[in-house]
Amino acid sequence: MKNSLGNFVQYKSVVSTSAGQKAFTSGKMVKEWQEDNRNYYKYEAEDVIDILAYNSAVFNQKEKTITTVVNSLKVATDLAINYHPKHDYNIELMMDALKTSIQYYVQNFGPYQFDFLRIVEIPRYFGYAISLATTVPFTESLGFIADVEECYDEGKIAKIPYPAWVTAHEVAHQWWGHQIVPAETEGAAMLTESLAQYSSLKVLEKMYGKAMIAKFLKNEQQTYQYGRTQGNYDEPALEVVGGQQSIYYNKGAIVFYGLSEYLGEEKFNQFLADYLQNKRFTSKPYPTTKYFVNSLKEVMPDSLQYTVNEWLQKVSLYDFELSNTTYQRNEDLSYTVKVKIAAKKYQQDLNNQESEIPMNEYFPIEIRNTKDEVLFSELVQLKDGEQNIEFTIKRKPKMISIDPNNIIVHKRANSLNKFSSEIEKQS
Repeated sequence: MKNSLGNFVQYKSVVSTSAGQKAFTSGKMVKEWQEDNRNYYKYEAEDVIDILAYNSAVFNQKEKTITTVVNSLKVATDLAINYHPKHDYNIELMMDALKTSIQYYVQNFGPYQFDFLRIVEIPRYFGYAISLATTVPFTESLGFIADVEECYDEGKIAKIPYPAWVTAHEVAHQWWGHQIVPAETEGAAMLTESLAQYSSLKVLEKMYGKAMIAKFLKNEQQTYQYGRTQGNYDEPALEVVGGQQSIYYNKGAIVFYGLSEYLGEEKFNQFLADYLQNKRFTSKPYPTTKYFVNSLKEVMPDSLQYTVNEWLQKVSLYDFELSNTTYQRNEDLSYTVKVKIAAKKYQQDLNNQESEIPMNEYFPIEIRNTKDEVLFSELVQLKDGEQNIEFTIKRKPKMISIDPNNIIVHKRANSLNKFSSEIEKQS
């Protein structure tokens, strides 16, 4: 079923299965019938990439119809999750993620090309899910029978339930992988996997809040750093990444979420929407990262141009340490916070040698009080080396952090605890 040219095709298929079972493939089911004690189904679809699958089993089905707005018109999308009758543990969770994903992606990136999307449970012969046109085969162990109790602490969410993340990620591929189908060359995974990672994180932020994303990205930092120790290759920049999962999955999530935070979610998503509008369903030539990166530079302000160069086109890493953090109360009842910050930047050269280099860039700094309320949150310009910085705030501080949401690629994952410091009263 795989055409080596990777074309968009018109697809028709008739599939039969045992009586009592239902069979799925990509496309809309336009006819079903019984013959010789077997069930038959006819599916049709247009403008699908030619990677297809067939699934057959005894299924229960959870259905929901949602409405999105496209070009001022209301558009209905039918959603369905097909699952083993005894595997209903996480169906509501997955349906919520499915619904939230479609709504966020349509609103921020552009229209979904079909009027339905289905998830189909498959046995755990494979430990993954895969997003095919209109259909997402999804292994039982990754979602349907996953134990998500560990994600809760006394009834409150403690970390993101991974069935929700996998659902959001695979739905994102209906845009990044099915509407944008990159050339099979260096950087292709950035346009599919990295952007699907970013998209899914924005959905999860809507579902669970920003604090959960910070936890998620901390894990991405650690996985990326572990991948760096395991690779026997020269580490490529994200723009030209090959098959290195820790780069296009883990580092890609950090980088694109960081770019969204620096530029602003609305502006960054508008850039992605414009990119999709220009490149969706294009071939001959297929999209590459060159156009994407050059277009991103056009929307980045001059003060943040370095983020594209350093984060996408080079291998740059950062390290920080805070010390001598104090506060004093002023006569006008405001508070002055003082901190010493040691900042370092490392970069990999063309010979894959890593060295410390000069730096003059912006980084997020946050100050919170004893109630964990944010008192200060801004991008602050830092240079390499040690520097003493002062902030004036209106309320009594407790903690100061650099990169509190883990959106900067760190030199050492185990250094994260150095990025925060309690603020002591100045004696």
